Amino acid sequence: MSLAESFFENWCNVIEKRNDEVNQYWCKTKEYTNFIIHAENSVLMDVATLLGLRCYNSDYYYLDSVLYEESDYIKDFLHQCYLTNIRIAFEHENDFKSGLYQEVSHLLLINSELKVVVSYPPSESAEAAELKYLHGIISSSPIADNLSDRQGFLFIMGHVNPYRWVAWVYHKSEWRKLLTNGRNW
Repeated sequence: MSLAESFFENWCNVIEKRNDEVNQYWCKTKEYTNFIIHAENSVLMDVATLLGLRCYNSDYYYLDSVLYEESDYIKDFLHQCYLTNIRIAFEHENDFKSGLYQEVSHLLLINSELKVVVSYPPSESAEAAELKYLHGIISSSPIADNLSDRQGFLFIMGHVNPYRWVAWVYHKSEWRKLLTNGRNW
């Protein structure tokens, strides 16, 4: 199983387990972002734990969050986070129409095993159009073939009606939809 598949599988497991909290915060932008990323018991912290990784859940060089292995952490600076490697670079964007190209462009410049964007499209047609546009941006990057070969770019889309999560992995010819436990979420 690829890191992208493991991430999405664990994302779905955590979201399912914490579904009451998801519903509580879904329409409250700041509280929801805190719940997903920044709280000490955030969804992302839980996902990191299930992946056997550590999570720095504050901005890290303008990334929303990063996941890393303990051996990646430079222990010389106790009150700051400095890393030698980023396993997963994570961006969360509540506002689907705010310019996801900015998140994608930024992630393309970051050296990490997996790049993840989570957002919330208003419709399937908006999701499809945005993915097509973003595919073109990623395809123009010098690391596009590498991302494709190792499933290195993951989009997770949260839909409100009907409530479901959909994951897409970048492939050089198209986005490929991921399944979790053999099912669509």
